[in-house]
This record gives sequence, structure tokens and C-alpha cells, in this order.
Amino acid sequence: MGPLARHAVRAAAIGMFGLRCKRAAPDAPNAGNAPETYAEWSVWFERFEHGGEDDVLLGLAQGGKVNWTRGMANSFATRAASTLHARMETIRLMLQRHLEKSTDVNDLGRAMVNARRAFAQLSRYATLSCWPDPLPAQLADMIRQTTASIQKSLLESAASDRTGRLAKILRDNPIDRDLAPTTMATENGHASQTSGRCILL
Repeated sequence: MGPLARHAVRAAAIGMFGLRCKRAAPDAPNAGNAPETYAEWSVWFERFEHGGEDDVLLGLAQGGKVNWTRGMANSFATRAASTLHARMETIRLMLQRHLEKSTDVNDLGRAMVNARRAFAQLSRYATLSCWPDPLPAQLADMIRQTTASIQKSLLESAASDRTGRLAKILRDNPIDRDLAPTTMATENGHASQTSGRCILL
């Protein structure tokens, strides 16, 4: 990757991706139970927003219950959306750091694939079976819009690379491709793909 190409990617990353500091995950006496009350869901959302225990939390949520009454539906949907937004901002920051450190096309491709896998993990969150309609569709649409926006911005920035290599890498490894929910992670923490598609760097 030439100097102009690296500059284009880094400029896009710095200008496009917001910075966000993580808070410490809260401690709660019922942290290991499936959430049912709004207070329990609030703790669950904060832990999921913090990250690092997705498989455990998503598993608990599958057995949870949501009080989708008129008085609670709006508050619950707002909290679910804000949690997803926070996690997507974390992915933006991760991608920004990787792009700033990239030195060749392999680094760039790897950064794109890692970000896409992280968004696919969030697709598991968006499609939890405990979410009442229309929440799953709304959350999934948030992910689609965000990944499409990132991909578009990167391709626009790549236009300054006259060799076309940067744009080709971005098109070959689009961040908005194959966002089907990943399976539960294995014991070593690496998630497998449900689609069976091979992702090549």
C-alpha cells in the first residue's frame, strides 16, 4: 500500500469514526440469571455494552422475558437501540486503530474482516428470540445502515489511490457483506461462521 493510499484510509478513519470510552461493567447479584424485570435488563444492557462476555449474556437473554407493555415498550426499545449504537461505536474505534496501523493490503483486508465479524456478532444481539416485534427489524436495520455507511466512506476515500489497489481490497472485503449472526463462540473464544463461506484475506 503506497503512502497516498495509507493516508486516504487513515484520513477516512479519523474523520469518520467517533471515539468512545468504555465504562466498567457493573456488578449485580442476579448477573447470572435470565433477565425479566426492567431493572435486570438494565444491568444486562450495561454488561453487554461493556463487552467481553457476549456468549454468556446472549445465552441468558434467550431465556429472558420482556415486559412489552405500552408504558415500557418505548423505554425498552430505546435502551436496546442505544446499547447497539454503543457497541457499533466500539467497532468503529477498533477499525480506526487497525487502519491507522496498517502497512500493507493484508493488514487492510484483515481489519475489514475483523470488523465484519464483530458486526456479525451484533447481528446475534439484533435477532434474539426474546425481542418482541418490531424490535429485531429495527436493530437489524441499524446495523445495515451503519455498515453501509462505513463501506461507502472508505470507498470514497480510496478514490485518491490511483493504483486502484485500495479500492479493490475494500470491494473484495466489504464490511457490509455476510452479516448473518455468528454461532456461539468455542471455548477458546473464537466464533465460527454459520454461512460456511470462506473469507479470504
